[in-house]
Amino acid sequence: MMLKIGSSARQKCKKKIVNKMIEKKARKLALRSIESVKVKVTINDIDVPIIKVLLTLCNGTRTRASVPTAGIPYEDIVAGIMEVALYVNSKIGPSLVGKDPTEQVSIDDYMTITVQQHQAFVGTKQHLFRNAMFAVSLAVCRAGASVSKLDLFRHIANLAGKKELVFPVPAYDVMKAHSHPTNKLALQEYFLLPVGAPSFSDAMDMNRKSCLSLRKLCSSKFGTDASPGKLKDGFVTNIQDMKESLEVINTAIDNSGFTGNILIGVDVATSASASAADELYEMHKKFLLLDLKEEDKDSVGDSFKEVLSFVSEYRFTAIQDADVRDNFRLSTQVGQEKRVEIITGDLKRFNPAIKKKTGNAVVLKINQIGSVTECILLAELIEKSGSSCILATYDCGSGHIEDTAVADLSVGLSVVGSGQGWKSPRGAMFNI
Repeated sequence: MMLKIGSSARQKCKKKIVNKMIEKKARKLALRSIESVKVKVTINDIDVPIIKVLLTLCNGTRTRASVPTAGIPYEDIVAGIMEVALYVNSKIGPSLVGKDPTEQVSIDDYMTITVQQHQAFVGTKQHLFRNAMFAVSLAVCRAGASVSKLDLFRHIANLAGKKELVFPVPAYDVMKAHSHPTNKLALQEYFLLPVGAPSFSDAMDMNRKSCLSLRKLCSSKFGTDASPGKLKDGFVTNIQDMKESLEVINTAIDNSGFTGNILIGVDVATSASASAADELYEMHKKFLLLDLKEEDKDSVGDSFKEVLSFVSEYRFTAIQDADVRDNFRLSTQVGQEKRVEIITGDLKRFNPAIKKKTGNAVVLKINQIGSVTECILLAELIEKSGSSCILATYDCGSGHIEDTAVADLSVGLSVVGSGQGWKSPRGAMFNI
């Protein structure tokens, strides 16, 4: 015998089912919401303070993120970093409790507004506050990826609206020069770019083998003092001539069997070297694009041909920071030829570079960014300007952090700019 259920009874039954579904969803959302955000200060491989964030969800999931503090004097960092950490722990952290970590944009916007409105944090403290905010933002992003059951790089790609994921070309820093050690090379850093590698793993293998070849070559030619063990990244030698250093690197590449598949990039670092003694750079003046006066049209043309010849002979593919004293004329010509990437090494110089149509690549440093959302927007802005985006883990002198989030950020957005992967913090930059 079948019992007939009236319309009112059916409606009550539906309401109960709907209410149970709502309660179940609410419980699920509550479990994945943020329970706590804590900031602490630690040190990295060269004793530079870093900001580390531990974020806990109500379901027990924990995520971490670290950001180095650099670009400001060490004394100022020590004086302000604990105050910033205390403020985040007492004000920002509690205000994020209960928020959904998948709401990345709204959380980042809230923190950005907080930074702008907090009048006590100006100058150095504001810089440190932004470092702390980016660490919190990264931890939130990791939590959002965990909740969404996605790899971090796929979650970031979704936030950026990118459907196709592209693995970056791993850049290996292999030799240091003027602003780091005491030799007289005018170029600050030399790095390898395995542009001919069929895959990311092959690119890493090519870089590793070339570095080992360079190590043997430098040790036999310059002695054990050329070993990178005494420096954090590249080799240091007593080479005094730029051409000799390029020949040594190219020989190492040839000996490894990767001729034509690995090209060289250099960081001129003219923004750092412009105040140094002029005699150190006189012999390289044309190549470094220094002191080219507006009326010297013929010399600019000659230098342009010389640079292109130099690029071809020594297998260049990237030149960073070649825009000292706002003189962009020669770098503009070289960049427009599309034969080499002319890289703007600082976001502060990005707008002048766009206006003067110089350069075709920009370095995006994680300790100059305030949030994951800002990182994505800046990468989009750089791409829309017609430039390539290169993600760097640090400013010069900040050391490294053992956090693979940088590798996840780089996929689909930019290029990894890191040192050799021989030690744990540097190896973390390449581990996705």
